[in-house]
Amino acid sequence: MAKKNSNLPPFVETVKGSGQLHYKRDVPADVQAALAKIEGREKPRTRWSQSLKTADQREAARLARLLAAEHQRLIDAARKRLNLTAEERERIDDEGGEVGFIQSLAERALDAASLRTEAEILRGLIDDGEAHPDLTRARIAAAEAEAASIGDHLNREVSLIDKVKLMVPTPYPLAKALEALPADVERATLGAIFEAWKAVKKPVAANQFEVPVREFERLHGPLLLSQIEKKHVRQFRDHLAVSDLKESTGAKHLRCIGTLLKYARDDGFIDASPAEGIQWRWEKKKISESSAESRRTLTVAEVKALLAKADSLPKDRAKQDVAWFLRVLLWTGARPEEIAQSSPADVAELHGVWCLRIHDQGDRELKNRSSLRDVPIHPKLIEAGFLAFVEARKGGELLFASLKADGRGRVYQRMQRRLSRLIRGVISDERVVPYSFRHTFRDMLRVAEVPADVGDRLMGHTSPGRKISEGYGGAQIVVLAKWVAMLDPLDEGRTVSGFEVSRTRI
Repeated sequence: MAKKNSNLPPFVETVKGSGQLHYKRDVPADVQAALAKIEGREKPRTRWSQSLKTADQREAARLARLLAAEHQRLIDAARKRLNLTAEERERIDDEGGEVGFIQSLAERALDAASLRTEAEILRGLIDDGEAHPDLTRARIAAAEAEAASIGDHLNREVSLIDKVKLMVPTPYPLAKALEALPADVERATLGAIFEAWKAVKKPVAANQFEVPVREFERLHGPLLLSQIEKKHVRQFRDHLAVSDLKESTGAKHLRCIGTLLKYARDDGFIDASPAEGIQWRWEKKKISESSAESRRTLTVAEVKALLAKADSLPKDRAKQDVAWFLRVLLWTGARPEEIAQSSPADVAELHGVWCLRIHDQGDRELKNRSSLRDVPIHPKLIEAGFLAFVEARKGGELLFASLKADGRGRVYQRMQRRLSRLIRGVISDERVVPYSFRHTFRDMLRVAEVPADVGDRLMGHTSPGRKISEGYGGAQIVVLAKWVAMLDPLDEGRTVSGFEVSRTRI
């Protein structure tokens, strides 16, 4: 028999004869019948009950919160079913229930996607001269017309889909088809706003928003924007806080949701952002504990060891890419992503100064407007043979030719793995990461007493009154080059500093 202890977390109980804690929750009487239909049970259940397989109260509380969120979604879904009109219930039952209804629409969405693919293939055949233009264009028009007809059908079903999708998961093909439909105030969800935000803002790291959006909707279901309240955002924050994520990652996920809800407000989908005012609650730690967990910059001895390791790498292309990438990171302070997408042509002589030109032309992307800059190349990097390395790579698309874009168009990911392996082979401290080079460069600026506006110009930071960036011409390039030449990562007077990516402008 289960026994409720008032000191235990909600829905957590002890069971006589068991050393493990259990999850117990009554099913509200008003939804038991509807819930049985959703779950496909012949007999309605009156209670959820299962072992949490742990005796630890903190872990039991975390697991119980996850189960409670899922069961609340089911309760909400059952109540949604009670609100269906007689006509809507009949239509759903004709398709074999909620699952059958959603599945039939998912199949329609797959048909539309296949038709659009067929149209693209036929266009390619025309371009290659392998198909009769007139006849093939007629087939293309027919395929596109049928795909558009399916889109119209899905658009007509949106209101009923919104009622049903809390009850059953939405298959991926249908979810993508719905996201492709123009978002409107009545049916916009967080996922739809994410797609609209991506299309308008074209962010560099949109993929970082995918996980928090998916986790938010997993916790609460695909709520309409109009249904999202402050309590949902608070619950999401608290859910992240007890998850296995690092604090910095949890805080970032919360910021992502806040960004999307702010966009929804600014674009007129909602009157106010329910995330406004809800902050991440950082765990209070002793200064020594926080310092031990934060990322840090490189010591002089570590810089020497890493440079020696780079010098000893084999002369094949991939290994030399890693060696030179490490050196460019160290001597320019540029963001790794900025370096990874550079081409040989981006190393150019400007007003008698060799520079790395960082820009967003073509397929390249930058973090912000201030990231657009020319960084003078340090004399030590030139002495090491960097210009000869660049000359050998001329004609290629990328300076670091062994890199390739991943499925999301990002070039740096492969180099990040290589750099991390190289660093860990020399430095066991996991607080040292590739971004430690950029923050080491910031330490170098401080030691050389470089003016703040010059340092911001070199690192691509935004700051008020940064005069060196105004009228960025030959005189300014020369000034920047003089300051760069004063920087020395091997200066014994430089001390190690800590940084945390999520709280630091990078």
